Amino acid sequence: MFTFDEQSESGKVSVAEISRDSSGNLTMFFNYFIINDGMRPVCNYNKTKDFNNEGQHVIEGTSVHKFNNQPVKMTGFCVGETEQTPPLVYFRPQTDEGLEFIVQQFKDRNSVTIETSLGGEFKKIKFTAKGFTKYWDSNNIEAL
Repeated sequence: MFTFDEQSESGKVSVAEISRDSSGNLTMFFNYFIINDGMRPVCNYNKTKDFNNEGQHVIEGTSVHKFNNQPVKMTGFCVGETEQTPPLVYFRPQTDEGLEFIVQQFKDRNSVTIETSLGGEFKKIKFTAKGFTKYWDSNNIEAL
C-alpha cells in the first residue's frame, strides 16, 4: 500500500509494508521518502552509526505516530541514498501491543490515517485498508 502526494513538486511517497522481521515474525513497516528533491533528504544517514554496515542505522529515541488518533511508539531507521534509491526513513511498531493495534485498525477500517512529525513532512497520511485482512491472514503462518 502506498500513497503519493501529487500536489507536491518534491513527490512525497509513503509505503505501508507487510513483511517479516529478522526473527521471521510478520510485522509492518512504514517507509517515507521524497523524490525529485535533492535539497531536502528525509533523513541524514550517518555511517558511524551503521554498526552492521548495512547502509542504515537506528534513529535515536522513540518516535510516536498516531494511527487513527491512537499514539503508537515506533522505532525508526535511516537508510542512506544509493544510485537506485533516494534516502528514506522507515518505522516499525516498538511493542507487540502497538503492532496488534495497527493490524486491528487495518482489519477493521476501510482506511487508516497516520500522523507523523517527520521534520514537517508527511504530517497526515491516509492509507487504504482494502485487501489487508486477506493478505495478513494468508501470510501470518508460522514457518516450520
